[in-house]
Order: sequence, then C-alpha cells, then structure tokens
Amino acid sequence: MATYDASFLGSASPFVQEVIATLESNHVPVHYKMDHVCYRTSAPSEYSDLKALLSTLGDLLIESEIGGRDISTYKLRDDLAIRVPGREGGGDRVIDVLELPAPKPGRNYQSGWEHVELVVDDMSLEEFMAEGCEISL
Repeated sequence: MATYDASFLGSASPFVQEVIATLESNHVPVHYKMDHVCYRTSAPSEYSDLKALLSTLGDLLIESEIGGRDISTYKLRDDLAIRVPGREGGGDRVIDVLELPAPKPGRNYQSGWEHVELVVDDMSLEEFMAEGCEISL
C-alpha cells in the first residue's frame, strides 16, 4: 500500500510543462487559463487515500458520480498550488484546482497525471476550431 504526502504534487509542474510544450509544438495556443489538473487513480483504495490527503491540503469543492465513478475536485491551499514557470519573461502559471477521479469499475488505469483543462472563454468553439486546434494527444 502506497503512502501519500503533499510531495506528490511536486510532479505536477513538470507534467504541465510537458503538456504545454506538446501543445505548442502542435501550434495550439496555450495562453488560456488553466482550470485544473487531473490525477488519475488506479484503485478505489488509492482514491480514498488521496481524498483523505487532499482534504488536509485544500477544500473539497465537489464530489459527484460521473460516468459510473466518483470524481472529487479540490481547491488547493495557496501555498500548495501548482506553479509552472512562465516562458519568455512571463509570470508563473498557477493551478489551484486538482481533479481526482476514482477508477471506473472493471477498467484498469495507471496512476498519474492525466490531463490539464484549459478554459477557452474568449471565442466560440467554431473560432477555436478554425485556428486548427483539433488535435488529440
């Protein structure tokens, strides 16, 4: 059984940097607000253990059943927010929301960072797609 502490958040910044680099190399704009980062769990016990930890590191915003499994979303304390160094003199990007999905029953998942959600709120979906932003990573 794994033991978790706040240090697991440290691996989020390199993951987000890799996502940004991949998007940029595919000519996808990345100036949008980063809403949250998702950490996928591989077992119900891991989900429970991380929920217990995250409840000490921030506030539970919501836990809902979606697609046959629970998903919890936490707002991290300011001192634990995930900071990604800015590029070309830009300020750091800060992600203070972490999404934690339980594994779907009967499905096998590897634990780890899964995705970053960007909020595109300054244009329509059609405008975004017209920019050539329809890649799947």
